[in-house]
Amino acid sequence: MHRMCFLAVMTIGCGKMDRTGFISDYATAYCDWEETCGKIATYGTYDSCTDERENVARYELAPGDDGCSFDADEAESCVDAFDGLECQVTAAAEIESCYQVSDCYQSEPEESDAPT
Repeated sequence: MHRMCFLAVMTIGCGKMDRTGFISDYATAYCDWEETCGKIATYGTYDSCTDERENVARYELAPGDDGCSFDADEAESCVDAFDGLECQVTAAAEIESCYQVSDCYQSEPEESDAPT
């Protein structure tokens, strides 16, 4: 719980969130929520949780590909939504702002980017 309070202060006090900050803050907020809800064992350890959730943020929610947008307001809303989030299985998946951080969320790679 202490981490979530610290995270909220960081998000509010430091101006606009950037992509790197979002990746870290999202992972921390998500794993703090999992820990608070008694579900952190799903990941084995807290560190394993943050590693996995950083990858979700980096490659799915806010990819750094050329041409992908990053919406700092949506990123902040996403991270802030974990504060006080209920402990239901689908609660985190229902935070709509997390899916609007980048316009590249779940986009298909261009044909030239497809593996050969």
